[in-house]
Amino acid sequence: MIDSHVHIGQTEKSTRYFSLEEYIEFASNQVLGGAVVIPNISNNIKTYDLNETLLKEVNKYEGSFKLFPFLLIEPKSKLVLEQVTKNRNIIFGFKYHPSIFRHVISSGIMKPYITKARLFNIPILVHCGRDKKSHITHLIKAAEKNPFTNFIAAHLGGNASDLIDEAITLLKPLKLPNLFLDTSAVKLPWLIERAVNELGDDKIIFGSDEPYADLRVAKYCLELANIDGKGKIFFRNISQLLGVTNEFT
Repeated sequence: MIDSHVHIGQTEKSTRYFSLEEYIEFASNQVLGGAVVIPNISNNIKTYDLNETLLKEVNKYEGSFKLFPFLLIEPKSKLVLEQVTKNRNIIFGFKYHPSIFRHVISSGIMKPYITKARLFNIPILVHCGRDKKSHITHLIKAAEKNPFTNFIAAHLGGNASDLIDEAITLLKPLKLPNLFLDTSAVKLPWLIERAVNELGDDKIIFGSDEPYADLRVAKYCLELANIDGKGKIFFRNISQLLGVTNEFT
């Protein structure tokens, strides 16, 4: 199993947090074999420095647990844009949070990162939630405008039951091949059931959103869901997006 949405590092936003080593120990006890790791956003530390700290920790790590670092992207930062280019051979994706950086994913200012994701053949994980700039419609627009870039909508595209329901309704007729949804922070099995039944088990990816949600709850929620294709959701779909299918069977 792969946890496809994990934040690493201390932050003033939560008293609960994980170092890389702490998360690996915790996840290994839950029979996971790998994780997408993302810097934990801080109001006090620049995005570039958060990315650098994560990369240094990942590079020092030696062990069988697989790590897939996603770097935070910041619309107006030339330094971060240079950083992702410099590290293209060791990163597996980007993470973007529209409600924090205040630009929708479909805006022109995001084009350099979307282009790089296509050239590097890596996905962009995008926070979706109540804030208007994080609404699923912006991500749908970006996916339609950029059909050769893969996007992942965090939190089943909404992070709240009504928004998730709306996201599924909007996505069903579109059948976008380059837009996926992760289950991070979702605590209701029936929402996962609806997403799979309406969108297909090849479009849904398992994630926890640690430390803001609990890996154990996320895992149990998916286990409780009355659906087929759980192997796809737990690891196959994300391993294909990351290009590591040979490492997880």
